Amino acid sequence: MRSTSRYALTLLACAVAFAPRSDAASLARARPAAARPKPAFKPTTVNKVDLHMSTKYPGLAPLLKDPGAFFETMQGRFAAQKLKTPGAPYDFDFSELGMPLVKDLHRELNDRLEKLQAAPSSPQTTEAIAYLSQLRGESQKYLARDAVAYREIVEFSYFAARAMGQLDHAGISP
Repeated sequence: MRSTSRYALTLLACAVAFAPRSDAASLARARPAAARPKPAFKPTTVNKVDLHMSTKYPGLAPLLKDPGAFFETMQGRFAAQKLKTPGAPYDFDFSELGMPLVKDLHRELNDRLEKLQAAPSSPQTTEAIAYLSQLRGESQKYLARDAVAYREIVEFSYFAARAMGQLDHAGISP
């Protein structure tokens, strides 16, 4: 679950990046890209950590390679989606980071379901199996489509992480 939590932190960072801002912040962000100074790349400890993370977790490579460009791309997708569907601006494609997270969560859900199904039956385990099966069904839907929207992955990862955490806390997870 360790790699899943790293993806979840990345999603949280993206949620902060796309959160509504005050007018002053929006105006500052509205400056053309050419007017914004681009930070120089310097081999620092952070860059070494980013290199290590992108090697260990290839799904994070698009974000870690050039975070500024990645966020600009995502903000462009957000703006385009907002024009297309003003009521659902967070429905833009987020497959670069979302699909590796879906794959990790799907693997984790399968492992937990397999262990729970082998455990002695109780009302709690039966309920846990039913809920995790629903989550696995949702992950299968994204895997079959090979795409996931930003809103979908935020919601899915929230409910999956919360369910697994509750089962761990209650001692139901094997």
